[in-house]
Amino acid sequence: MIRNLIVLLCALFLTAELAVRISSIDTLMLKPLLYYQGSDPAAHEPSPNPERIYQLKPGARTRTTEFMKPVSVNSLGFRGTGHPASKTPGTTRVICLGGSTTYGAAVADNETFPYYLEEILNKKYKGKFEVWNAGLCAYVLSGEIAYAREIIAKYDPDILIFQYANVGRRPFLPGMRHSPYFRSNPELFIENLRYIPFPNSPLSLWLLRHSAAYRCAVVLANCFMFMPSNNPQYNSETPNMARFSSFFAENRNRIKIFIMPSKDWHDSPSEEFKKMLSATGVSVLDIFSAGRLPPNASSEYYLTHPPAHVYKWYAEAISGELSKYGAVSKK
Repeated sequence: MIRNLIVLLCALFLTAELAVRISSIDTLMLKPLLYYQGSDPAAHEPSPNPERIYQLKPGARTRTTEFMKPVSVNSLGFRGTGHPASKTPGTTRVICLGGSTTYGAAVADNETFPYYLEEILNKKYKGKFEVWNAGLCAYVLSGEIAYAREIIAKYDPDILIFQYANVGRRPFLPGMRHSPYFRSNPELFIENLRYIPFPNSPLSLWLLRHSAAYRCAVVLANCFMFMPSNNPQYNSETPNMARFSSFFAENRNRIKIFIMPSKDWHDSPSEEFKKMLSATGVSVLDIFSAGRLPPNASSEYYLTHPPAHVYKWYAEAISGELSKYGAVSKK
């Protein structure tokens, strides 16, 4: 009797496993549970890197969703005019990573703060500088760190600036196939599912990756609003903080690394963010301090997507902060 029951249960499980794999119903149910980034769709494309998920599309020409400003992506996949991949001797290469504020979601290529920063550094500071715009709309630290690893491997940066603004899980592009990313990077299940049986168990993560029937059951449970959240890593900033800390520890002795909080994080830093800053000792570009802001700064200075003249102030403030830390020297 028990043997027959075991055989029946195994047959039912294998039937369910086969049915889910054929129908891909788990993938269809997971789709509405994800977070999407839809700005400037023609400028973005899926990334082959499962840690990044999407990237700028090399050679793209389009306009911003906000205010229809011209956008160009160079052959290396960075916004704006191109720099050669090989660095000229004597050049200081600065890479700015971040989300839509760094990318410049409401301005033209020559109105972003990386563009203005290159102008200011070359005009007012000793040496020759390149400043690359590696911002992508809605990127969080995990994606930025994966991008930074690619940049280090390919482009020999001297200074990395991470603008800290977006938090939580990594976004996807509308319409992209998400299932290959979950297969390659199963931590995405932890980021995107608020309910997971035994959320801290490696076995549960293994089953999510390898069993279509188990995955389907868990995703279905997440589709019900009444299902309680038991996964502390869901849409959490903890993995982002941990990845940044590891990245900083690995690279701090060969590259100058800075973090630049947005206005919100300057005014109201989380305890987790403050602990990360204290533990790593990373240098903070505090451009929103009282000494950097213009007198009687208007509300435009506090916008997530400010106009060009505010980005010009960003660049002035960033150059001043870099000088404060001895990363650049005035002429």
